[in-house]
Amino acid sequence: MNNCCGMGGLSTRHRGGFVTLLIVLPLLCRSTECNHTSRLEAAEPPKTRAVIRGHIIEVIPFGAILQIPQDWLDWQAEFHNNIHLTAPELAKVQTADTEWDKEYSQIVNAVLPFRSCIIHGGDEGWGRDAVSYGDVQMRAYILECGPQQIAQRMADEGRCQALRFSKKVSVARSGFENWQRVTVSYDLWYGDYGGTANVDLFARQFGKQTAALVFMYSDSARDAPGELSQILKSFKWTP
Repeated sequence: MNNCCGMGGLSTRHRGGFVTLLIVLPLLCRSTECNHTSRLEAAEPPKTRAVIRGHIIEVIPFGAILQIPQDWLDWQAEFHNNIHLTAPELAKVQTADTEWDKEYSQIVNAVLPFRSCIIHGGDEGWGRDAVSYGDVQMRAYILECGPQQIAQRMADEGRCQALRFSKKVSVARSGFENWQRVTVSYDLWYGDYGGTANVDLFARQFGKQTAALVFMYSDSARDAPGELSQILKSFKWTP
């Protein structure tokens, strides 16, 4: 068994201004055998606290900077249900029992250890707080496993999980600037409607740590490609 270390986790519509997210948190993980690929497990994380000051969200203590669209904060200010930073808030969005989000969480939680999720956010709420399936949700992780291992885990275990509820599943591997990308796409149908869902992982190494951003969106999220590009290009690592 190979040892590694782990990570220590936003969506669609018109994007206006951006906010700055400062992430701070290394977690440990180790690989164990799980079905077809090694499983990433996180050790108990250190105590963290999240602070929002204007357009800045800071999770203490680490040094990654991520810019996110202003309308996330606009939604949060009105509905208070789309940005989750603290342990109690994150626990509430670990899973979902509603269409689309249930399957998203099943795949992502099987691939990455939820204890290493430092933020979950989106342009609207998650699960029963969602208002459509045309949104984009995102989780962010900081891991000490290499990006190749994380990407392979998504390609193998992500596909395996998607086959549990879809007969049409595909896996695409590519790159985006310095990020490794693996996209698991699958068809979902709920009675009289459906479409293609995507779990899109981007992993990039910074020193001994790897940042992983996982975007979840359907083919109805028309602004998703632009949103993903803007968020990824804004990501900075400032140890």
